[in-house]
Amino acid sequence: MADWNFDMTAAPKGKTRTVRSGKKSMREIHSQDRIMTLGQDNKVRPSYWDREREAWAMYSEKFPPVGWQPYPDPPKAVPEHIRAILNAYQGASND
Repeated sequence: MADWNFDMTAAPKGKTRTVRSGKKSMREIHSQDRIMTLGQDNKVRPSYWDREREAWAMYSEKFPPVGWQPYPDPPKAVPEHIRAILNAYQGASND
């Protein structure tokens, strides 16, 4: 897992792009970047930048997070011992 970054201004806040909405109108779409945050209470929470509140989700403006790190990626492959258990289970259910 990554180290904590205590510069909250460096945390990703998502991206905004303009897309066509009908024949003549355009609109903005905002995609959120999830991050893991460290609160002043030493609890770790997933969060993202809330553009409407201009604050991090799960936090108040009075008590913002103090650190962040990238949101972890899910495992890409099933470990071999789990695959063996799944195969054995599926084989038993077919009998």
